[in-house]
Amino acid sequence: IIGTSRRKRIAKGSGTSVAEVNKLLKQFEKTKLMMKKVSRNKGMQGKMMSQMGIDPSALAGGMVGMPGGLGGLDMNSLKGMDMKKLADEIKEIGARPGIWVRFLHNRDTAITDDMRILRGGKRQYLDPTHPAVKEYIKSDIERIKNWGYELIKHDFTTFDLFGGWGKELDPKITDGNTWSFYDKSKTNAEIVLDLYRLIKDTAGDVYIIGCNTVSHLCAGLVEINRTGNDTSGREWEATKKNGVNTLAFRLAQNEAFYMCDADCVGILGDNIPWEKNKQWLHVLSYSNTPLFVSCTNKLTDEQKKDLTEAYRVNQNVHSVRPVDIFDSLTPSVWEINNNITEYNW
Repeated sequence: IIGTSRRKRIAKGSGTSVAEVNKLLKQFEKTKLMMKKVSRNKGMQGKMMSQMGIDPSALAGGMVGMPGGLGGLDMNSLKGMDMKKLADEIKEIGARPGIWVRFLHNRDTAITDDMRILRGGKRQYLDPTHPAVKEYIKSDIERIKNWGYELIKHDFTTFDLFGGWGKELDPKITDGNTWSFYDKSKTNAEIVLDLYRLIKDTAGDVYIIGCNTVSHLCAGLVEINRTGNDTSGREWEATKKNGVNTLAFRLAQNEAFYMCDADCVGILGDNIPWEKNKQWLHVLSYSNTPLFVSCTNKLTDEQKKDLTEAYRVNQNVHSVRPVDIFDSLTPSVWEINNNITEYNW
């Protein structure tokens, strides 16, 4: 329980008001409650699967993809496309439509130079501290809602804001000499938090997946958060390094900060032996985290059977923990429902 005096200290230390702290805590509790409902309710987990355009009832016959390009959609690139029709078509097959978007990457010629961050002599990404950019992002989200999409995955915000991946950032992200944001009165943390709040507040009841987000800042402002780098449908080592690792070491945050997304099971032909990918599918299905699958419609009978069973398992709550977490970066010994399972990664 965070009492009044502690809320005052938090507000003073973060440069915000007590009212803003109260609002964030209320939003966090609301999100946490929703996540618990999702993880405890069989039907709702099926709906979460559908957020990515997957039809649970037609799992064995293939899955529908989520609109989005490499790294998410540039909203300007959608001009002339009937995105509402696409959302309606997804709904017609019993699924719930979602969209993958990159809000700060937009080539719209109507955007003026001062609305973009000046970094390295270039103005490329939108500056969310600029009042006009805030309105632009809000209008993009309203468009998505009006089209009928029920989930928004926003991606690349950290990269677009600071010009680097999380592991490349240090305390001297903006030095004030070579580049800065439009609003120089705010800290980097405040700028990031303001952006997440803007997206969440505008989205309303739409589910939010954060990707390339700052973990402690997005808590309570996303329903689901990608907690690691990309897995792969082509290279098993990428799935082992990025998927197994992040699932094991970030699992403690699941249902505490948000639902953790360790990324999907990628099935692209026979690039990865199924006996390997099947193990990744298995541990994900028991992990109490959202289970996402990215695949073509050319699945083998064995894969269809295993996927159907994985989604059945994922709709129940399990006791799960990595056992050899202090001995390996990719734990292979897991305790699942009081039984030991050893994976051959």
